[in-house]
Amino acid sequence: MDGWIKLHRGLMEKAIWKCSTDSQKVVLITILLLANHSETQWIWKGQKFTCKRGQFITSLKSLSHQAGVSVQCVRSSLDKFEKLEFLTSEATKTGRLITIVNWDIYQCSDDEANKQNNKEPTKSQQSTNKAPTTNKNNKNDNNYKNVRNSKLHQLEQHYLNAAVNDNG
Repeated sequence: MDGWIKLHRGLMEKAIWKCSTDSQKVVLITILLLANHSETQWIWKGQKFTCKRGQFITSLKSLSHQAGVSVQCVRSSLDKFEKLEFLTSEATKTGRLITIVNWDIYQCSDDEANKQNNKEPTKSQQSTNKAPTTNKNNKNDNNYKNVRNSKLHQLEQHYLNAAVNDNG
């Protein structure tokens, strides 16, 4: 599994974070990581099933193993998260369908994010395709600072100081 999710800092102010134990927070992050980022289809419960964005099928045992917590911790976490209306959980004989309620609000697709960024420039933005002007002296100063702070430069200074102390 590869990719990434968005994790907003505002989560720390929500009841789901404040009222959860450390183990429940691990379950929460694991659930976010396991949720589908795009629709996927397969056969489930004997028929074609479309697993939507923000959904995934698992078991308590599998979720317990992936989060590194007990099955009882997973069960109590899911109960709490359902009460807080963060997710829904549907148990069947063949697995458990977990749906993150507001997935699309928190995990908008890249296309949706680009739509917001591709608006007409505002009056405060430059409307022409000019490159911003830079002060060459500032650029040279920054280059000097970068060289001076580099590991190689620090090693050179160390050896030069050692050589001066040995000879002098």
